[in-house]
Amino acid sequence: HGNSGSIDYLINNAGVHHTNVPMRQTKQGYDTVFAVNYLSHFLLTETLIPLLDKSTMAGAPRIIQISSSMHAEVSASDLLIPSTSSSSSSDNSSSQPSASLPLNTFRHLEHSYANSKLAQIYHARALTSKLSKHQHQKSKNKNKNSRIQVINVCPTWVGTSIAGGTDPETMTFFSNLRSNLLHALGYLSDGYGLSSILYAMFDDTHVGQSVVVDSTISTTTTTTTQQDYVISCVLSRPLHKVTKLLGYYPWMESIGLRQAIIWGCSLLTLPIQKFFPAVSTASSSVESYDEKVAEELYLWSQNAVKPWL
Repeated sequence: HGNSGSIDYLINNAGVHHTNVPMRQTKQGYDTVFAVNYLSHFLLTETLIPLLDKSTMAGAPRIIQISSSMHAEVSASDLLIPSTSSSSSSDNSSSQPSASLPLNTFRHLEHSYANSKLAQIYHARALTSKLSKHQHQKSKNKNKNSRIQVINVCPTWVGTSIAGGTDPETMTFFSNLRSNLLHALGYLSDGYGLSSILYAMFDDTHVGQSVVVDSTISTTTTTTTQQDYVISCVLSRPLHKVTKLLGYYPWMESIGLRQAIIWGCSLLTLPIQKFFPAVSTASSSVESYDEKVAEELYLWSQNAVKPWL
C-alpha cells in the first residue's frame, strides 16, 4: 500500500501439495494446503481490491487465479458449509467446510489439492458476481465503474518445485523422483509454462466473453457466464464433458474412482502434452459453475479472514 497507489494485475500463484508439506495444519487450525492454496489468496485479494479498482490502465485490471484441471477430481461436497441448524456454536469446526479441516485421513489428504483448486475457481466466480453488482451500483451513482476481471488458469504440468525434491530436510527418493519427472516432462516454468497466465492477463478477444455452459449434472440446465478458464494444452478441453458424465455417478467419488480416472487422464497427458500446446479458453468442471456453493463459500471465507482485514 505504501509503495503503490494502484495495481493492474494480481496473480495468485502460491501452491503446495500435501506430499510436500511438513505440517498438516496452520496455527489457526486450518488444513495447510487449503490455507496456502486458497485462504491466503482470498485474504490477499480482499486486501488489494481497492488498489486494483484504482488502476488507470486502458484495459481491465485482472486477478489471475492459478488453478488446475485437477480440481475435477472432486465435486463440491467437501466445500459445502454446514447449515447453522446442525452446527454447534461451541465447536467452530462444525461450521467449516470439511476441506478446511486438518484431517489426517487418506481421502482428505488425496482430495486436499483438488479441493483447494476448486475453491479458487469458486472464489473467482463469486467475486466476479460481487464486482458486477458493485459496478452496477457505481454506474447508478455515476462514478467510475469497477472494471476488474477475475480469470482462472490451468497451466497444465509445469516444471516447478510443487512436487518436492528441493528441500534436503524433507527430500525422499519418491519426492526427488517426482520432481525430476516433472522438470523433464513438464512445460518450462520460465517458458511455455507461463503462456496461459500471459494469455489470461492480456487477451481481450476471448477472455471475458459470454459463453453458455451446462451448470448442473442431473438436468440439462445451462447458464450464461464469462469465458474465465484458460488452458495451455488441447488435452484439457474435454474436462467439462468428462465431469458431467462422472457426476451422474456420485458413488464413484466416494470410493475414489472419480479421482483415479482424472488422475489417470492427467498422468497420460504428462508425457505427451508438449505435442499438443494450445492456449485457449475452455470450460471447467460442471460443479464449478454452482453459484450457490460459490456464494456460500465466499461468505464463509470472508468471515474466516476477517481478523486480518
